[in-house]
Amino acid sequence: MSKAVKVTLQGKTFTLQTEEDESYIQASATLVNDRIDALRKKAALPEGTLAMLVGMELAGELLKSQGAGERLAPLKVRAERLRDRLKSSLTSRGVGTGG
Repeated sequence: MSKAVKVTLQGKTFTLQTEEDESYIQASATLVNDRIDALRKKAALPEGTLAMLVGMELAGELLKSQGAGERLAPLKVRAERLRDRLKSSLTSRGVGTGG
């Protein structure tokens, strides 16, 4: 069920409708605020520009992490197959796997 969560970004309060946990939303707002503050120390830019640059940084990090996940997907499949073979082998020998 969607609920209202208030966050403050750069001194402005926003009310978000979300199904996420409030602590997650607050942590996200803190990350954005911290990134904007760090960038502001490096360059005197308008608020909108700072926000867009931080958005680009975070989007880039997300895309990199998604790419890493895609590269690891074949390894995950192999690990699952090995696990299944091990379970099957243990089961055929009458050894319990305990879960």
